[in-house]
Amino acid sequence: MANVLDTNFDYTYNGGEAAEASIAPAVLHPSVTDLFTVMEGVKSRQQIGLTSELAQITKLDDGSCGRVETGVGVDITNTTLITGGLKAFIPQCGNVFRDTIWETLMKSGNDGNDVTGTPIQKMMEQVLIPGLSRDAFNILSFGDTGSVDTDINQIDGLWTQLDAGVISGDVDEVAAFNAVLVDGEALAKLKLMVESANNILDQIDENDKKIYVTRSVYQNLQASYESNSTGSDLQQSMLQDGIPTLRYRGIEVVKLAQWDSAISTFTLGNPHRALYTTPANHIVGFEKSADVTSLDVWYSKDDDKVYTSAKYRMGYVYKFGKLSVIAQG
Repeated sequence: MANVLDTNFDYTYNGGEAAEASIAPAVLHPSVTDLFTVMEGVKSRQQIGLTSELAQITKLDDGSCGRVETGVGVDITNTTLITGGLKAFIPQCGNVFRDTIWETLMKSGNDGNDVTGTPIQKMMEQVLIPGLSRDAFNILSFGDTGSVDTDINQIDGLWTQLDAGVISGDVDEVAAFNAVLVDGEALAKLKLMVESANNILDQIDENDKKIYVTRSVYQNLQASYESNSTGSDLQQSMLQDGIPTLRYRGIEVVKLAQWDSAISTFTLGNPHRALYTTPANHIVGFEKSADVTSLDVWYSKDDDKVYTSAKYRMGYVYKFGKLSVIAQG
């Protein structure tokens, strides 16, 4: 089993360097709450009640006596949110820091390999906690229980369930992106997605909807905005200062660069993706959401190692298929 931290210096330690480390930058991802609505306290499954739209219940009053039923009631159905158990368990052997710049941070004597309570433990957590958070977002986005890849086969995530919804006719999908995006393609695709959306999604306030896209789609859309303002002061402002918040017809367009990373890492295909929806439609269930980034850290004298462990339950489900429009390719 691998350590959280291992040393691999390209020089011989002479006792004079500063004991510090720079953590490699990683692709940032949004908080889970930006894309999903979180439901706490879900042990293994949760039934979520769904109601149909009530309409056509008002009729002409013809003045006759008595009461006549004027419509039918609302159907109440349900969808089931199922959570799966997830875990991370990684050791750390303190002796890898001997004869390195970090040995001054270690304890002495019999407790020498016990890095708990030292700056080394803090460095471990700086690496592990963002890693756990990225894993959770990747699994919620692309989890597929039918995959042979043990890094994403824990649960069925957003794209797996949306793809299944397209097959069943529950979710709307527009024509695929080209393998290589052409100029203006993202702009044209977003227009198609918004204009073909179900009336229920269309009537939701623009501030309560978002269009989530991969970095490739975002950059193609941004290039369209820039080129459409050629020669203007607005174009110069866009090129020099950027666009703080990209919107399409009043709807915020959110770049999820972590999607690009995950698609590449897990060889998922369809590198260009877009989802037009409302976050309220996408439910993530946790037994306790804080467990996702909580670590148990302890030192065992039995094998002279420090162990880090995280365990939690998590699941995803969408409520109404017609509140999502997707494009991918």
